[in-house]
Amino acid sequence: MKPIPLFGSATASKSLTVTSQRRLNVYYEIRQDQDQTKIAIYGTPGTEIFVNVGSTPVRGSYVFGTLLYIVQAGRLYSINNSGTIINRGTLNTTSGTVSMSDNGTQLLIVDGTNGYTYTPGTTTFAQITDVNFQNGATTCDFLGGFFAVERPGTGQYYISKSYDGTVWTPALFATAESNTDNLVAVQSYLTFWLLWGEKTIEPWQNAGLSPFPFAPIQGAVIKYGLAAKFSRAPLSGGIAYLAKNDEGSQVEVRLLTGLADALISDPDTTNLINSFSTTADAIALSYKLDTHSFYQINFPTAGRSLLYDASTSIWSEVQTGVALTGRHIANQSVHFNNSTYVTDYSAGNIFKINPNVYTDNGTAIKRQIRSRHIRQDGNLFTVDELTVEMETGVGLQAGQGSDPQVMIQYSHDGGRTYGIERWFGLGKVGQYLIRLVSRRWGQCRDGVYQITMTDPVKFVITKAEAVLRPGRG
Repeated sequence: MKPIPLFGSATASKSLTVTSQRRLNVYYEIRQDQDQTKIAIYGTPGTEIFVNVGSTPVRGSYVFGTLLYIVQAGRLYSINNSGTIINRGTLNTTSGTVSMSDNGTQLLIVDGTNGYTYTPGTTTFAQITDVNFQNGATTCDFLGGFFAVERPGTGQYYISKSYDGTVWTPALFATAESNTDNLVAVQSYLTFWLLWGEKTIEPWQNAGLSPFPFAPIQGAVIKYGLAAKFSRAPLSGGIAYLAKNDEGSQVEVRLLTGLADALISDPDTTNLINSFSTTADAIALSYKLDTHSFYQINFPTAGRSLLYDASTSIWSEVQTGVALTGRHIANQSVHFNNSTYVTDYSAGNIFKINPNVYTDNGTAIKRQIRSRHIRQDGNLFTVDELTVEMETGVGLQAGQGSDPQVMIQYSHDGGRTYGIERWFGLGKVGQYLIRLVSRRWGQCRDGVYQITMTDPVKFVITKAEAVLRPGRG
């Protein structure tokens, strides 16, 4: 019989009867030349340590000039490209996510309690003492000469004096007009402000008015609100975010590009996200790998992390460690020194993302992929032959991974339970002439395969297919 491809793009969520598929720490790549395969499956990149700044997590990161600035515990630090860390100032808080932005000469920091400026030219760090500054602001940004922050618990946002984050004037504020919802965040994007509300997103542009120069862009309001303040991350020239609207309590992931907004979470992923008890604490990051633009959204309370690949529109799970489920080590991302760096959600580590590293700072990465349902119109069948083509000869010189193995299991009941583990070698270093071909998987009416690897070696699948023959009975 004609071989049946094993893998698709769905995700187990609503019902295992519909799909049992899972992609963990892997992503798809569509090969235009179709030389060896139409679709290759690669392992997601690992992480390696850049610097450690303490035992508690980094609260925020930002690149200003040639330096990386981070807030950890109650301190602002600068870090150069060789990893030298310098203390630049002390905040009044020691926990909670911070936001940062710059106007070319000053760095503005807000921590949900106070605001601060740091001026690299004079190495001056100071709390903003202007009585008109909106203490309590949790987000900030810069556009057209002005810093902006939201006023907590209202629909208002305030801007600073032109190119001076220490001076804030009572008249320099405005209120989002399209809805009565409160602002969640303020952000600059392209040439306009985005006022992220609980129910709407309202763009404002510089209209040359006085004293407040900005005005709403008429007819451009987006009828979705921001469901998680720090779920925003740049993606493919736009901004991906966790959204909600007036239709109910459901949340979903959307992509804002220019003034157009589109749904990017598929039904399976949307259902999975809404199964989490809490989504308001979601925090996102993004990075690019070759032609793949990735958006990773972490759910701290649920302990889960999901990855969206904009080049294929396919979602996967990502996690650190070998547990059944878990979250990924990365919390926030920043592009610095021609690489992407991520912060550790559990400690003061800053890691570099590296596709040639196959652990998360030494912790194992579990790669797992589950197949489509294998069926023959409800009739009994036997898998006559299973073939999985992977990159072989990838073993390390010594230690775990010197003789790498993949585990394959088969479910006879549509992905509800899995049978005995069968182990297959990927070849020690230089052992390339290896094929993963197996038989005698038994009879069933609805089969699902699961492939798992935890060894710290390169993971690439170019083909996975099954040849079936009619069963008896």
